[in-house]
Amino acid sequence: MNQVASDSRKPIQHRGHCQCCAREQAVIHTGNMAHHGYTVKNGWFDGVCQGHQCAPIERDHEVADRIIADVRKQLTDLCAQVVRLRKGEVFPEFIETYHDGLEKIRIPYADATPYQQQEGVNRLLFSIEGRIRVGESFLKMLERAISLYHGKPLMEVTKQDAPKPILTGEIRVSQRGRLQVKTVTGGSVRWIDERGFIGRSSTRAWRQMQTETQAEKRSEP
Repeated sequence: MNQVASDSRKPIQHRGHCQCCAREQAVIHTGNMAHHGYTVKNGWFDGVCQGHQCAPIERDHEVADRIIADVRKQLTDLCAQVVRLRKGEVFPEFIETYHDGLEKIRIPYADATPYQQQEGVNRLLFSIEGRIRVGESFLKMLERAISLYHGKPLMEVTKQDAPKPILTGEIRVSQRGRLQVKTVTGGSVRWIDERGFIGRSSTRAWRQMQTETQAEKRSEP
């Protein structure tokens, strides 16, 4: 891993790879990872990553090893569940269907028609097999991170100044016209356009939009 040359005028930030999500993150003065969020689809992980309680993979991978073992066990159980579903040994407890073709309802498996039962089994299989694929991909990512980064030095990068906060009422210009900030929640900006339409953008996408001043300069002949 290449190290970035430091700028003596700015503080240096050490960065490493998280034992729980394998993503590159800042390492704080305690030697652990900085707080960060992480999401893996299909129900594996969501929200604040617990890797902030651990040293980076560069220095240790005990926690990562425990996660790998736990995910492997879950994958084994899920694969066994797929086999039992295909053999007809187990069934979904409930079936989701539509009442009068409009209202979505749940009914016990035993009360469903044969067609509804088969559709319910197929949907459950699709969900479980999707979860298995995502879990296997996550395992490969974490194992690869251990192989690549353990024992390597932490990266040193010039710490960048924090971006200015996005304020209520702030205006940016996009293809939709002028957008004005209504609220900012976490990494999401809720805005309203000139026609009254309300939408959302990530804070990153918002900062990449032009300010009114920038838009005016670009429109000058």
